Amino acid sequence: MFEDFILVMLIGRIFKFCPKISKVGGKLVARSSILAQLFSLFAAARRVTVDPAHRGVVIQRRLFWFVNATQRIDFDRILNVTYDYSEVAPTARVAWSYYSCDLFTVGLLLKTGEQILLFRFFGGGDFYNESIAPDWMYWEEYAGAALARGTQEREAKGYADTLGRLISVPVHSPM
Repeated sequence: MFEDFILVMLIGRIFKFCPKISKVGGKLVARSSILAQLFSLFAAARRVTVDPAHRGVVIQRRLFWFVNATQRIDFDRILNVTYDYSEVAPTARVAWSYYSCDLFTVGLLLKTGEQILLFRFFGGGDFYNESIAPDWMYWEEYAGAALARGTQEREAKGYADTLGRLISVPVHSPM
């Protein structure tokens, strides 16, 4: 069981993908983490800059090492900020008890109906027991999940809320 605990801790902490978010000169800047870029062999990266002074969002993408694209979206075109959750654990649909893998997405919904994905926040989540066995039988799994749980939910929600306040639009969550 100790080996399982170590494995859960490693997976929960190492395989956590969240953008690096900072404030640079009055602008909110979020960029792909080094770990996410490493897993794509530095072929893909994204940088989103929210500039309240110029009332715009600039999205810079790099794909396949050499293809760069820049998109500017004025605040007036944005209907709301989207915040969504998906359970992506491979065993979630087939097992009675499992460790969840949480995927939160933050994006923009434009007035035209177009959805723009900004970032994904991925990491280890809670342990779920949907079997007939009582929860106390899984105390080691619950303890391990509590220690290995990532910060992706808090970071995604904080990023979405901050975007909503800066752009002056509501945050919409279909969850």
